[in-house]
Amino acid sequence: VANGSEGIISSLPIPSDNSHELRDAVETAIPETKLTSAPRGQLRSSLIIEKKFLFLALALLILAAIALVTRRELTRTPGFQLQNMQISPVTDNGKVRYMAISPDAQNVAYALREGLDQSLWLRNLQSGREMQLLAPDIVNFSGMEFSPDGSFLYFVRSEKENPVFSYLCRMPSGGGTVEQLIRDADSPVSFSPDGQQFVYTRGYPPRVITEVRIANADGTSDHLLAVMPGHQVYEAGPTWSPDNHAIAVPLHLIGNHSRFVLYAISLSDSRPVEIYSSVGAIGRPLWVRNGKEFL
Repeated sequence: VANGSEGIISSLPIPSDNSHELRDAVETAIPETKLTSAPRGQLRSSLIIEKKFLFLALALLILAAIALVTRRELTRTPGFQLQNMQISPVTDNGKVRYMAISPDAQNVAYALREGLDQSLWLRNLQSGREMQLLAPDIVNFSGMEFSPDGSFLYFVRSEKENPVFSYLCRMPSGGGTVEQLIRDADSPVSFSPDGQQFVYTRGYPPRVITEVRIANADGTSDHLLAVMPGHQVYEAGPTWSPDNHAIAVPLHLIGNHSRFVLYAISLSDSRPVEIYSSVGAIGRPLWVRNGKEFL
């Protein structure tokens, strides 16, 4: 017999066959414990009540789960669907080189090419009003992207004095001073879900490799994520997954069997996984359905 309150195990003398002697012996060893026996009918009723309660609780849990899923489906914002897509022209001059749409879908920034000159423009999609952000110059734009809050426009551009390298720059989306963030960037940036970092690529022609790099939103803490084989001329640009697990990047592999490959690079261990390949060029991937699919 164990005395639970004191953690003591005691030995009791084994009485005769009379049950009342056993009962008396136990009550003598543990006076505060009273051994009682409930009627069989009462025990059965208690079990039935407990089972009914468990079934009721389970049914309520199932109903709550169904209601939660139904509400989520009814309130979920519809995803991108090709059958509902409408196409309308934004410009009709045939001279647009690169473009980016603002997070609120109100403005479009684009590079306009006229001969050797390129300029940077902002167009409001509702009013059609256009504003020149940067005057024409002998430069080359190779990608642009709005910051997640829409306050800055990031763009990659060469300089007239040094056409070999491109620079990652940013400026207020409504116009203002251009700030040079990173030297030698070859693709548009893509931001992390919290908007604090961005990813970009840098090609090295002699080594036929492409670096996938990450930096803070202001260009600081620039560091290497992964080194990938790939032709440096093809720089469609990487994109950051909305679940913050991977970076998608398309690359051009050259050799005996030239092909374009879409990789997903893990942010936890920098390990690349081949997602898709094609003999035709693969454009910049877009994560849809909260990172479950690519467009």
